[in-house]
Amino acid sequence: MIKKTFQNLIFIKILIFNIFFIENLEAIIPFYNLPNKDILQKNSFSIAKNAYQLLYFGQIKESLNLSKLAISLNENDPRLWSLLAEAQIANKLYENALNSIKKGKNIDPKMSELYFSESSIFIKQNKIKNAQKSLKKGLNLEPDNINGLFQLGNLYLMEKNFKKSLNVFNEATNIKPTFWQAFNNKGLI
Repeated sequence: MIKKTFQNLIFIKILIFNIFFIENLEAIIPFYNLPNKDILQKNSFSIAKNAYQLLYFGQIKESLNLSKLAISLNENDPRLWSLLAEAQIANKLYENALNSIKKGKNIDPKMSELYFSESSIFIKQNKIKNAQKSLKKGLNLEPDNINGLFQLGNLYLMEKNFKKSLNVFNEATNIKPTFWQAFNNKGLI
């Protein structure tokens, strides 16, 4: 009983001291650092680099997930939409990739990579005329793109339009005289 009374007395003294003698009561409030837009955009580019490396090394599902994360942090960069489209193409999500390309074109309609990616989707879907249109738009923006020229020459070759195909392959070898793939296809013609 004496022990309980003593405990009560100490509790009452602490309570009275806190009520009458403490002027300012301070609490520890946690600080949260919320990232600003610039930090998020920088992180989106870092994530995009990792997504590209994963795509390059064949980890296509992981690349797709990181590409989506990069887009969620920075929806206004057409390069990120292009990367997302490439990851979607690798995962055979062609309609999703076409939507990503469309969003990228809305941001920057002069980004040739978007048209080249679009053409590769159309080729996979066996839409040769659409692929040619996309390649031509991309080549109008970047006329010295060897891969775009080579692909356009191949499309003409598939249609057995040998004259146009030969002209495009000649153009490619004029730009890059060591481009053996174009020489090889010229030999096929």
